[in-house]
Amino acid sequence: DPHDSTAGVLPPRVEEKRALEIAATISAQRIAATSTGRAQAAHALALARPDAKVMAWYVDAYQANLAESHAVRPANLQIVCQADWPIGPFDLAVVPLQTSGEVELSRDILQQAYSQLAIGGTLLTSVDNPKDRWLHDQMKLFSKSVKVRAFEDAIVYFVQKEVELKKLKNFSCELAFKDCDQLIKFVTRPGVFSHRQLD
Repeated sequence: DPHDSTAGVLPPRVEEKRALEIAATISAQRIAATSTGRAQAAHALALARPDAKVMAWYVDAYQANLAESHAVRPANLQIVCQADWPIGPFDLAVVPLQTSGEVELSRDILQQAYSQLAIGGTLLTSVDNPKDRWLHDQMKLFSKSVKVRAFEDAIVYFVQKEVELKKLKNFSCELAFKDCDQLIKFVTRPGVFSHRQLD
């Protein structure tokens, strides 16, 4: 059926599956999510909440295009590809991560997601390592009251935003090199190839 919104939907990776299970229990009408696959969590949340506005955010155009083309998209789901987390405010931010992911990019995404939440909104993240400690420590930077849901194959953390961050950490890096007699300066950010160094 060409109008079936679940047609062709691949199962999510474990960290996204577990994040979705918890996200589905949280009340929210303005939702933004990343994906380690093809926006399955955002897709499912959009289907379950037809009155909600749901956004799936990617920094990688190739992955965003795969998400756009792999299934019929619900009308209330928008897939965006841009350098920064979408401008909020959002009630819920869903950020599944993989153990093999880039540390600085993960920290940058979490900070951006939290900063675009409305006060009272929820930042929810997960990782495919049930013995994780690193991600838990990152979430404590936003709130001491981190809720944990442990599974045999992943772990989910979530916090409620109570206050705005006093200071946003800048994860970009300015570099300079000399080409003949010309000094060339450039800026790199987490997620780009060879961040913090000249390749």
